[in-house]
Amino acid sequence: MNSIRKPTISECWAILKLHNREMKYYEFYFWFLLSFFPKGEILICTNKSEISGYIASFRNRITEIFVSEKFRHQGVGQSLLNKSFTNRYKKIIVYTSNKNNAITFYKKVGFVTVKLGKITKLEKIN
Repeated sequence: MNSIRKPTISECWAILKLHNREMKYYEFYFWFLLSFFPKGEILICTNKSEISGYIASFRNRITEIFVSEKFRHQGVGQSLLNKSFTNRYKKIIVYTSNKNNAITFYKKVGFVTVKLGKITKLEKIN
């Protein structure tokens, strides 16, 4: 059963390790999210004791959403979106590079595309 909540400090390190292992991002990127968005929100999804994904948001914008490959196509991303934005904003915005997987996911959960050249803006009206 999935549980969604704010991470502890030690879980932040676990998120970083998961993200680096699967996405090959640099360590500073995650700490950038934590420090640059002090009024933002980070939520994790756990399955038993294992972190299956997380979402970072700032106001009505998704800054990062990540689901471990092992837990994809099981509703984790949609659950994170629902928990993070339920009835808080009229419009939710995300910018992404033109990666088919990301765009397909956002469209599946109700976002519409606004093309901006090499970057795609997607919006969801609640």
